[in-house]
Amino acid sequence: MSAPQRLSPKQYEKELLRLQTELVYMQEWIVAQRRRLVVLFEGRDHARQVLAVGLRRGAGAPFREAAGRPTKALEVQPHRPAGPRPLVDYAEAKDRMFARTDTDHSPWHVVEADDKRTARLNLISHLLSLVPYEHPDKAKKVKLPARQRRKYKRPPKQFEREVPVRYTVS
Repeated sequence: MSAPQRLSPKQYEKELLRLQTELVYMQEWIVAQRRRLVVLFEGRDHARQVLAVGLRRGAGAPFREAAGRPTKALEVQPHRPAGPRPLVDYAEAKDRMFARTDTDHSPWHVVEADDKRTARLNLISHLLSLVPYEHPDKAKKVKLPARQRRKYKRPPKQFEREVPVRYTVS
């Protein structure tokens, strides 16, 4: 593998737009082919992000089956474990899960995310490389408006309608 390409902020924005456009082409191809793509992102505070990808034809029977049977549904874990001990437990559980569930058909990929912009470009680029999509014939070029760069001062929060805080997660 060659050395990573260093991008200026302007080059980053241009490459991000190119990759996002490719994501739209991929999405249009998936819809036209009547396929389903499942991409699972799992993030943690220690600057890593995990990506699971599965592409299949059809409506996703395992997901329908899980929806109808609560015992088949995915178990939801607390978002942030308190203290260092649960992080070790989490890491061990994640490693066991990877060893048992990482397959050629449905692989797990880990994205180093110390720099979010770098991680974003690497992740999108890698995802696009995993799906053998083609550009749809009817694709129309979309011209996006220029990004606004003027300064703006937001109004005080007292003038906003906020969603009531009914829950907090520790």
